[in-house]
Amino acid sequence: MPDIDTVVDGLGKGIDELIKPLVQALWDICYDTCGSCEGHVDWGRGYPWVDLWEPNLAGILALREALSEYNESHIPWILEGGAWDCERQRAAIELYPETGYMARTRFYGAEPIPLSLEAIEHVQAEIPLLAEFLRRYFLPLTLAEGTQPGDMSRPTRDGSPL
Repeated sequence: MPDIDTVVDGLGKGIDELIKPLVQALWDICYDTCGSCEGHVDWGRGYPWVDLWEPNLAGILALREALSEYNESHIPWILEGGAWDCERQRAAIELYPETGYMARTRFYGAEPIPLSLEAIEHVQAEIPLLAEFLRRYFLPLTLAEGTQPGDMSRPTRDGSPL
């Protein structure tokens, strides 16, 4: 796993500080990220987000199940997308806070509603809580030795393989 402080995008920019806890947690539980942003009102999508590559429907469902539990008592986060990349044999999915659209709207020609600065800051303050929740939810599970990001050998919460 790379050092989160040394990862840069195509423009040479590092991962935004306020989204790092969530990106690191996703790496820790074997999800492969491919983009992220802490959220800005003056550019970008207007809300915090993380894009993931997931090669297995079971991995998407496991993360969606975890988010469902988290969302019962916190700011709701949505896992949407699923456009299949035939060349890479994985789906592109986006994790982002509920902003006004429950259905993934990008595929219908629109984006989720950007948040106000106050709302972005509120979500940003909760990012470490989501990161810690995901670690507690998944890490007590026994991972196969040598598991790599995107490896779906991790078991379900009841211990059975996915």
